[in-house]
Amino acid sequence: MKLPAKIKVGGLDFRVEAWAQPSARGSQRFGEFSAAEELIRVQVADRSPMFVLEVLLHEIVHAIWWVGGLRNGDDEERCAQVMGPAWAQIFRDNPELVAFIQDSVRG
Repeated sequence: MKLPAKIKVGGLDFRVEAWAQPSARGSQRFGEFSAAEELIRVQVADRSPMFVLEVLLHEIVHAIWWVGGLRNGDDEERCAQVMGPAWAQIFRDNPELVAFIQDSVRG
């Protein structure tokens, strides 16, 4: 399973890396987003395609949250106003991600 090399969110490109299993286990997470490193890490070893896809999408939500300037306490409508256009832009500007999603759901 080949992760997309990068994901564009807004005007920023975040690198995507397979996360080494020992590091992921040590942190007790399956993925992480780092704005400081402009990086999304996802554990792929011994994981199903749908599991990896779910983790990748989860981490992209963190990127949208950060790029969109969302804050704890923002109401549902504010979150939807940021998330809707962000996902539309992500799907438009990231054909590798769209192909990855299609491959993952096909199994």
